[in-house]
Formats: sequence, C-alpha cells, structure tokens
Amino acid sequence: MGADIAKKIHIARAVDFRGIELGKECTFHNDAEGPTKLAAWMKDLGQRHAKTEIIFGIEPTGHYWFPLAAFLKEQGIKIVVVNPHHVSKSKELEDM
Repeated sequence: MGADIAKKIHIARAVDFRGIELGKECTFHNDAEGPTKLAAWMKDLGQRHAKTEIIFGIEPTGHYWFPLAAFLKEQGIKIVVVNPHHVSKSKELEDM
C-alpha cells in the first residue's frame, strides 16, 4: 500500500506483491480523522483479501508525511520511504 502525500488531501492505493490493485483508492484529508480513515481502509482490504502484513510506502513530499508516518507506526504498520525518482519511473511505465 502507498499514498501520494500532499498538503491537504492524500490518495492511497493498495496493490499486492504482484502489482494487482486491491480495490478502489482511498482519499483522505490531512487532519485528525484522515489517518484513522486510512487505517480502517487498509485493515478492511487486508481482511477481504486475506493479507496478513501491510507495508505502507510513502514518497517523502516536504514535511507533510511525518504525522501520517508516526500515526501508522503507532498502529503497527511498517513504513517505507520510496525514492521520488522511482515513483516517477513507475508512473511512466504504467502510462505506456
């Protein structure tokens, strides 16, 4: 799972290890309720698709990702920081 982090609104997507998308994206705000909505979405997808481990990738955009990463870490969700260059290249591959 991973999210495009922005100033006010974030968008998360979930894919399995094969790159198959697991449901619709989750749009959530950068406020007190946003991370809770994201965590509930991730847990629901995990249960529906029988996934036992969640790894959440974040592209470090400014400082906006720090509170989200701290919240998810408190929830026991593994966080990985993804290189923006790799994200850009993967988007190019999807567009082809």
